[in-house]
Amino acid sequence: LPVNPFDSWPQQFARLAGDPGAQPFATAVDYDSWLRRIDDYVAWTHQAIANMREGLRRGYTSPRVLIERSLAALQGLGADTPANVFYTPLRALPQSIKEPQRSRLSLELTQAVDNRLLPAYRELHDFLQREYLPRARTTVALTALPLGPSWYAYRVRRATDSALTPDQIHALGIAEVERLRV
Repeated sequence: LPVNPFDSWPQQFARLAGDPGAQPFATAVDYDSWLRRIDDYVAWTHQAIANMREGLRRGYTSPRVLIERSLAALQGLGADTPANVFYTPLRALPQSIKEPQRSRLSLELTQAVDNRLLPAYRELHDFLQREYLPRARTTVALTALPLGPSWYAYRVRRATDSALTPDQIHALGIAEVERLRV
């Protein structure tokens, strides 16, 4: 379940491109690292699609509403427009990077974005829209998945660091709300 509209890798990767604090773009080494990260993201996209296909086969799907909400963001991130966040590092190429590295980086970055990164976002968008969305589940609870109650219990343990069951934690929450209302 690698895609959601809140904080999955496609959004995180876009933030890296637009936030110099998260991914510095000060030196040629920074730009070469970014080029490698682009290739890693493209590989992640292909693996995520393969994993989601396997999930479809096994009955593990994201809620339809989450996929619907992800589509607009992915469409925007895959758009070949000058305003696309993935062109930000190119526009911010510092003057301290001199020729011939400057020209090389500009060319390689443009080619990486145009020929690999944006197509990967479009491929993910198209897969989700055409293949995944029609088979996504209409329910939202983890318990609707195969082994769902076990998944939910695991997530509760992870989030609370407690050995209590989800039902016990729910009962504590209800009791606390009642206590506060008095």
